[in-house]
Amino acid sequence: MPSADDLNMLSASDSQAWGGLLRTHKLIMAAMSQELEDQHGLALTSYDVLRHIALADGQRLRMSQLAEQVMITRSGLTGVVGRLEAAGLVRRDSADCIDGRGAYASITGSGWKVLLKANDTITTLINQLFLNHLTEHDLADLRRVWRKLGTVAQGPGKLVSPRSQLASHLRP
Repeated sequence: MPSADDLNMLSASDSQAWGGLLRTHKLIMAAMSQELEDQHGLALTSYDVLRHIALADGQRLRMSQLAEQVMITRSGLTGVVGRLEAAGLVRRDSADCIDGRGAYASITGSGWKVLLKANDTITTLINQLFLNHLTEHDLADLRRVWRKLGTVAQGPGKLVSPRSQLASHLRP
């Protein structure tokens, strides 16, 4: 009969590092999500969608592009955009007048007002929950780690193993 020990594939040190990342991410995201809901009645994913649209050229994005940029599924995005549209924060345009294809989401004036207030809250929370607790040395270490990991995991289904990376560097 298998035991719990059979599930411990990582060393204690590696398990602490991995578990620490997961726990910290969960706690920070939960605190940010709760504060956004309490102060602005806005879900964190809704904030993320509004922000991506606002930062896009012309303050509008094709839904397929938006789905690639935010961290939710396409079906989840459809629901979020639907709720934002019902609240008057975004507008969906069903087709591009140039090629007649695709649906777009664009931010409204009301969407901008909500986003700017929520952005102040997010900035404060990033400082309170993260940046204020780290030294410049800590932040430099994190940037280095994120760069390193970002080259390994290049998106869903595109995980590149360290061994294949090494092999690609050794090829003529």
